[in-house]
Amino acid sequence: MTNEVHDSPSHLIVPRAPEPPGVAIAPWLVAVLAIVLLGVPLVLSLWRPRPSPVPPSADRSSRGIQSGHTFSEDEFKRGWYWGGQEKSPGTPSDWVVTQDGTQHCWHKPAVSCPK
Repeated sequence: MTNEVHDSPSHLIVPRAPEPPGVAIAPWLVAVLAIVLLGVPLVLSLWRPRPSPVPPSADRSSRGIQSGHTFSEDEFKRGWYWGGQEKSPGTPSDWVVTQDGTQHCWHKPAVSCPK
């Protein structure tokens, strides 16, 4: 046996530090998390609220007439009603609208709206 000195690193024995224990995650859990994290923002970006079929009218609400107003027999006898820019269903075709600021009065041509 000779007393040779080996400078080559291949002859050195270096002990390794123990590896820290890993966290094992089931593959199905990774898939579920990926779907939730990616899917929720995608769904929220595609969702848009539907517009209301009949926009609420400030004119009707200010006069106590609801947005689903339908022309009545009492209004026909009186000759006028407060409403929006569009005629309520059932309003006679010859009735006209008079606008006073933001208020709209539908009436018979020969009848004036109250002030």
